[in-house]
Amino acid sequence: MADTEQRIINTQLNGKIELLAQEMKDFKDEMKDFKNEMRAYRAETRADIAEIRQSITAMGNHARNITIAAIIGVGAMIITILIK
Repeated sequence: MADTEQRIINTQLNGKIELLAQEMKDFKDEMKDFKNEMRAYRAETRADIAEIRQSITAMGNHARNITIAAIIGVGAMIITILIK
């Protein structure tokens, strides 16, 4: 009788252990997926930041070119006024 009860208990425990093992495997898989998603998100963010920096640099160059053109324009006006 005790042997039969012990087998039942062992079967129940083995079932619970297998369930816990599967839950741990599922959790581990979820964490791997989350980790991969975070890596992809960080890579995307880095690319966005690089694009923004490049855009800011281009705007700075454009502003510099406009300033140079304005200085040349003002210089041309002054020369025109002095020549007349």
